[in-house]
Amino acid sequence: MRLDRLKIVQSMLKSGCYLVNSAPDLFYITGVNLDGYWLCVTKSGYEIFAPPLAAEHLQRVLPGARINNCEELFLTFSAYLKKNGFKKVFVNPSRVSLALARKLRKSAGAELLDCDFAGQARLVKDNSELENIKKACKITLNAFKYARQLAKPGITETEISFKIEEYFAKNLARAAFLPIVAFGPNTANPHHLSSERKLAGNDIVLIDIGCSVNGYCSDLTRTFFLGKINAQKKQVYNLVKNAYSRAVKSVKPGASASQVDKTARRVISRKGYGRQFIHSTGHGVGLEIHEAPRLSKSDKTVLRPNMVVTVEPGVYLSGEFGVRIEDSVLVTKNGRKVLTQ
Repeated sequence: MRLDRLKIVQSMLKSGCYLVNSAPDLFYITGVNLDGYWLCVTKSGYEIFAPPLAAEHLQRVLPGARINNCEELFLTFSAYLKKNGFKKVFVNPSRVSLALARKLRKSAGAELLDCDFAGQARLVKDNSELENIKKACKITLNAFKYARQLAKPGITETEISFKIEEYFAKNLARAAFLPIVAFGPNTANPHHLSSERKLAGNDIVLIDIGCSVNGYCSDLTRTFFLGKINAQKKQVYNLVKNAYSRAVKSVKPGASASQVDKTARRVISRKGYGRQFIHSTGHGVGLEIHEAPRLSKSDKTVLRPNMVVTVEPGVYLSGEFGVRIEDSVLVTKNGRKVLTQ
């Protein structure tokens, strides 16, 4: 049990209890990479509720922890709420199903309140988290350099994608998501699924990859060209590069997530491509490849030192081509540090 992180979550809890049931949040607090059990955090302690197989594993890796071995997870947890008089249960609404919420209200008479205490705690990374993220970023950058060398006419998107995953595995990392390898018109789809399309001369290439080291992720995108570049592609590439550079410079303590998005979007919109910038400027990176904060016009989260976010503006011309440039960026005390350069 990571008691320092448990205490951070407990400090946010003013009354009632907090139900943690998602794998990333459980790993963050307990240090155990296991799904299928629940953690109930109270102001003064905690209780773990787990089915037999999970309970046996948890008892081995968390000696001395308060673990309830229960055949019926829900019934045991509901009885615990009644016994201890918890009428308020804080839950992350994106992690708890509507059916479970209704059952808890009916069975335990508890009021479920929306919150994301673990998510708030995970915003700012500690030194061990940053060490893993930096390792993941280094491996990802080297994987891209390797993939770039493979990008020769005749190779398919899928072949490069598999080679990237193989590179991660050889370096004791896991792919944080399926590598996005896109050639030609396929680059206009931000979440393209790699296909059997072969790389041709004068093609545009987009590679979006990331890996996970000890559970912590990295994210990087590069766009490059084979052969000659026509005037429009060069113009759009330089535009996205300019938006990226300005957005990165706007990442600093005290800036809001929305301000970073506005910076990138203004550069692209002024050149007439605002409608072709079809996603947010970035997102948080950590135990999940996409986590808070979201660098969008609606997210007012204030950036703080030791947050890690991506900056990834893009322009996509349907049926023609797309350009995206992305790096993982650490917010530092005095500004920022790009981790994937």
